[in-house]
Amino acid sequence: MKLRQKLAMVLASSMIMAAVPVVTMADTKTTANESYYVAGYTYGYGYTTNSTDLNSDAVILSMSNDQDLWYGSTNLDVDGFVNEASQLVEFTIFAEDKSVEFSSSLYRSVDENAVPAFYADGVPVYKDETDRLNERYFTLQNGVYTGFIAESDKDYVKDYFNINGAIQEGTYTFNTISEVGLKVETITDASGTTVYSRSAVDVDAIIKAIESIVVDVDTKDITTSGAIVTDVATLLANADFGDELLAELEAVVVEELNLAIEGVEGVTTEAALRINNNGDFTIVLSDGTTVKASAYAVGYDAVEIKQDLMLFKEFTVEHETSERLLVTLNQKFSDGQSLRLPIAFKALSGSPILYVKGAYGITSQYVTLSGLDIFNYETSIELGKKGELSVDAGGALGTIEFHESVSGAFRGIYNNPVASGEAGVNYLIQLKDSKLEWNLSTGQDLSEYVNLRGGLRGNDVTVTAIAVDSEEMIINIRDNNDQGTLPGYVELSNLPVKLEDRRTYLELGELEVAITEVELIDTDAPTAETTHAIEDFENAHRASARFVLADIIQEQVLINVLETVDLIAGQDAKTAMFELKQVVEGALNTADPFYMSLSNGRFAYDTKYGVSGGEAADIVIEFDGKKITNGEVYNALGKWVFAPQGNYSNELELYVDVLIDYLVETGYIKDAGDKEEVHEVLNGVEFGLKIYSRIGTVNDIEVAGQSKDMILTVDSRNFDEDLELFVGTVTRGFEVEFVQDRLELGVKEQFASQLVITETDEETFRDGRTIFISIEDASVIGIKGVTISAEGMDIEVRKSGGGTTSVSNGSTATIQTENDWIEVTIVNESVNTPGVISIDAIEYNVPSNVPRGDYDLYIYGSAIDFQDKGVEGNAWNSNRHVEVEHFVKVGNDVFVDQITSEIDFKNATATITTEHGTRDAELMAVPFLSEAGRAMVGVRDLATFFNIIEENIMFTAGGHVTIWNGADVITLSNGSQVIYKNGQPIYMDEAMRIVDDRAFAPVSYIARALNLSIQYDDVNKVATFTNTPVSR
Repeated sequence: MKLRQKLAMVLASSMIMAAVPVVTMADTKTTANESYYVAGYTYGYGYTTNSTDLNSDAVILSMSNDQDLWYGSTNLDVDGFVNEASQLVEFTIFAEDKSVEFSSSLYRSVDENAVPAFYADGVPVYKDETDRLNERYFTLQNGVYTGFIAESDKDYVKDYFNINGAIQEGTYTFNTISEVGLKVETITDASGTTVYSRSAVDVDAIIKAIESIVVDVDTKDITTSGAIVTDVATLLANADFGDELLAELEAVVVEELNLAIEGVEGVTTEAALRINNNGDFTIVLSDGTTVKASAYAVGYDAVEIKQDLMLFKEFTVEHETSERLLVTLNQKFSDGQSLRLPIAFKALSGSPILYVKGAYGITSQYVTLSGLDIFNYETSIELGKKGELSVDAGGALGTIEFHESVSGAFRGIYNNPVASGEAGVNYLIQLKDSKLEWNLSTGQDLSEYVNLRGGLRGNDVTVTAIAVDSEEMIINIRDNNDQGTLPGYVELSNLPVKLEDRRTYLELGELEVAITEVELIDTDAPTAETTHAIEDFENAHRASARFVLADIIQEQVLINVLETVDLIAGQDAKTAMFELKQVVEGALNTADPFYMSLSNGRFAYDTKYGVSGGEAADIVIEFDGKKITNGEVYNALGKWVFAPQGNYSNELELYVDVLIDYLVETGYIKDAGDKEEVHEVLNGVEFGLKIYSRIGTVNDIEVAGQSKDMILTVDSRNFDEDLELFVGTVTRGFEVEFVQDRLELGVKEQFASQLVITETDEETFRDGRTIFISIEDASVIGIKGVTISAEGMDIEVRKSGGGTTSVSNGSTATIQTENDWIEVTIVNESVNTPGVISIDAIEYNVPSNVPRGDYDLYIYGSAIDFQDKGVEGNAWNSNRHVEVEHFVKVGNDVFVDQITSEIDFKNATATITTEHGTRDAELMAVPFLSEAGRAMVGVRDLATFFNIIEENIMFTAGGHVTIWNGADVITLSNGSQVIYKNGQPIYMDEAMRIVDDRAFAPVSYIARALNLSIQYDDVNKVATFTNTPVSR
C-alpha cells in the first residue's frame, strides 16, 4: 500500500477531509512504435550491474491526453502535484496472452550510489554531464522506472514558471544554501497574499508534504530518521489535529521512514520547491530570509547540478507481477499533453500485445508492439527462388535468403574483427546428394554470389566460406556497420557445384539442402585464425531450415511462368511474367524462334511497326541485371524480339537471335558466338506479356463465377515436344438472372420479363461505358419500353424522342426506348459493393408473322467488353456479347376444349372427362390433407390434366415453379403463401410446399390461378375442377 493511501485512510477514519476531489475524465490514446522482437530477448535499460543482461532498450509507450484530466480542488498547489485529498492517478498494464514477461530482474533494486539515467534520442554520450542530466527522460531507482523532466521532449508540456519575466517550461529545483538546507515557511504571491504557510496548511497539503519528505529518502535528502520524524511532527502539530490522530499519523510516517532509510548513512538534508503558477512568489526561508522565487529559478544553466539534487517524480512504473505493471502519474496530465512510459520486458512468443487497463480517466486499450509475431531466433533462413540443374550438374542452384529478425543480428566485433568464426553468424550448408559437392574453396570470398536487401548496405557486409569439405560448407556472414536500424537479409544465389565424379550423373528429381546455424567450439587455434574445419563448429540450436533448392531436370531449355493473371473477360489486360532459361551453356539454338499461342485469351498488342511500335514496343526484357524494351531493339535493328501475329491476336513469336544481335550491336556482349557470354544472358531472361480476354465466342462462359484456364502453348525446335503452360484464369464480370417470357403472336404492348444484371465485384461496369440489351433479332421482336432500377450505381437510359432519363442509386423509372433495344450508360460506377441493374417489365411488339419458338437475349457494349465500341442494336457486328438463352418464348400452345377433372383425396385417384369420354389419370404426386385440413394437390398434375404442355411448366433452383397458361404467367415459391399471376398476388391460407421433390398447393387457390372452377365434396374428399372452353 502506498504512503499516500495509508495517510488518507488514517485521515478518513477521523472524518477529517479538507476537500472532495474533483475529477475531469480523460480520453487518452496509447501507442508504441512497432518493432521486431526475438524470443528470450530482454528489453530494458541497464547500468553497470546488469547492462550485459539486456538485448535492447525498453519499449516506449506514448500516451496522449485528448481531454483535460486532473484531480483535486482548484487551490494553488505547492510542489507541482495538483491538490487532491486522497488519490493519485494509477492504472495497470498487462502482458496480453503471456506474449511478454515483466521479468523481476529488469525491475530489481540497485545500488543507491548508482542511479542510472536515460536520455532523449540524439543526446550525445560525450555531452557535458550537467546538460545531459537536464535532458534525461527518466531514472531507475530501487527497481522503479521514474519519470523526470526531458527538456528535449517537448510533447510532454509541463506547468509554467516565470523566469526573469519570461514564461519557461520545465520543473525547477533549488540548490542547498546551507548545511541544514532550505525550509520553506511561507509562500506569498505578487500581491502580497500568503498562499502557503507551515502554520495553516490544509489536509491535502499535509499529505503531499509528508509524502514529499519521505520520497526525499530516495534522493538522499534527509539527515536522520529522527530529524524527519521531528519535522513531520512539527508540521502535524501546527495543523492542530489533536494528540490521538497525531499519534496515528506519526506512526504511519515512522513505519514508512524506517523502511525507506534502512541501511542509508551519511545523507544530507536537501529541500526543493516547484512552483505551479505563472506569477512570481516571495519565499520565506527557515532562517527568516525573504527571497523571490525568480531569484533562485534562473534557468538550468545557472543551477549547479549535484548528486544530491532533489528531483520530483512525474510518474513511476513499478513491477507487481510477471504479467502486471502499476503506473502512477504524480503530476497533472492535462489536455494536449503526452507521456512517454518505459516498459521493460522479456519477449516470449506469439503476438506481442500490451493491455492498458484504464482508471481515473485513462482509456483502456490494447497496444500492439509489432505487426509480426515474436521471432524464434535472431536470424531465419528461407528459400528465395528454386533453380534448375541438368543431370550433369549444369545450370544453377536457386537462391537462399538469410534474414535478420532484428537489426544488427549479423554484426561483428567492431574493435577487433579478427577470426571469421568469432564474429557475425555462421551457417552449415549441406547438399543432400552424395554425387554433388561444392565447387568452392576454404576462405573464399562469396561476394560475387551475394545481394543485400533491406537494411544491409554497401561494403559493410562480408560473406565468406570459412570451411569447405565436399558436400558441406560453413559460411560466415558479418555486418561491420553498427549504425543500422532496419533489419535486412543476405541473398545467396547460384553457388557453384560440381559432380563428385565426372563419370556419374544426377538422378531426375529434387536437390535438397539442409542449413543450420552453428557456432565455433573452443579450440586451441590462434585467435587470428581466419579459416576453420567443419569439425570446429557445433550446432547453435537456433535457426535451421531444409528445402528443395533446385530441380534436377532432363530439359536444357525452359520457359517458366513466374506470375499468373486472373482476368475478367472483356476488361482490363494484365501482365503475366515469364522466364526463358538456358539451363546448360550452349543448349539453346538462338536461330530457332519460339511460336506462342494462347487459348481463352489474347495478347494485348497491335501490329503497328515503326518507331512507336504500338503497344508491343513496351514489352520489357530483363536479363543479368539489365532492362531493355522491345521498341528499343526495333528502333536499332528494324526487327522485333517479340512480334505480334495479328492485331490483338492470340499468337506471338519470340526471336532470341534478334535479342543477341542487339546486345552485340550495343556492345553488351562482344561476340554472338561466345557461348559463355551468351549464357550469362540466357541463364534467365524475364519478360512480361499483357493478356486480355474477349467476351463472346472465344470465351463462351455461361455464368459468372465460371472460369476457364488460359493455356500458353509454345512450339520450338528447342523443345522435344510442345510446351503447355498455365497462364491464369478468365471469368465473366457479371451475373444474369431472369424468368422466361411467353409472348403471343401479333400482339402489341405485351409486358413481361424479370431480368437482373449483377456485377461480380464493385467497379466492374466503368463510368461512361454503355450496356446494350436486345432480343436476338431486334428487327423482328423489338423492345419498346422498360421499367428499370439501379442499386449501388447511377445510370442513364436512352428514351424515345432523344435524350436520356437518369436513374440514380435506389430509384426506378419507366421509359419508352428510342430504338428496339435498351441502351444504358453508367454515370457513376459502384463503390464498395457490386452494382445491380433490375428490369421488372419489358414492353414488346411481336408481329403475327414471327416464327414460333425460343429467342435469346444479347447483352453487349463497351461496359461489357472494353474493346467493343457499341454497335447499336446489332450484337453480331461486334461478336462480343453475352447470350442469355431461351429468354422469351413466342407462340400459344394451350388447348381450350371443355375438360373436367376429379381428384379423390381418400383413394389418391383421379379421372379426366372430355368430349371423348372419361378416363383414369395418373397422379405423379399423391394428394393429401394438410395439418390444417387443407386439400393439397400436385401443381404439375393439375396443370397437365388441363393440357398445359410439359415445356410450359418449369421448375427452377430454390423451389420456384413457373407455368405459362396462354397469356398468363403463374409463379409459386416453396414456403410462400402467395401465387403471382401476371405479377398480381393471390394470397393463400396455406403455403405452397415441396414434398419428395413434388410441388403441392391448396386446391382452391391453384385452381383460381389456372382459371378453373372448383367444387369440393368435404364428406367424400373429392375435388372437381372445370375449365372454361375457348374456341380455337
